[in-house]
Amino acid sequence: IGDIKTAEKYFQDVEKVTQNLDGHQHKITVLMNRAFLCLGQNNFAEAHKFYTEILMLDPTNAVANNNAAVCLLYLGKLKDSLRQLEGLVQQDPKHYLHESVLFNLTTMYELESSRSMQKKQALLEAVAVKEGDSFNTQCLKLV
Repeated sequence: IGDIKTAEKYFQDVEKVTQNLDGHQHKITVLMNRAFLCLGQNNFAEAHKFYTEILMLDPTNAVANNNAAVCLLYLGKLKDSLRQLEGLVQQDPKHYLHESVLFNLTTMYELESSRSMQKKQALLEAVAVKEGDSFNTQCLKLV
């Protein structure tokens, strides 16, 4: 929550403790922590680089996909950002139709188009088919 120095220390401790572990999960954890630090420092280009590395190891990582798209937005690449999130939702709706992805996607629709309400309603229909009535639709910002 804004204390970058403390976060950096904790993330370094995690790297030291886990440096001898094998496997993708260790690498993903380290890369994710580095990306979070970059986000906290408003270094979106570097954060995007780390998220891209994570996605090479785990292409279905929802957090990395979502945050990579947000980094693209902050880098002024709205169309690329939209393409990434829309592609995820279309490819695997069960995995990516969740609140944080949809909130970011609807925010991008508002920035991109005067037809944002129609696009949000289309998302609502997709959510209704996949998730049913239990889904919190506030993330779609329809009101």
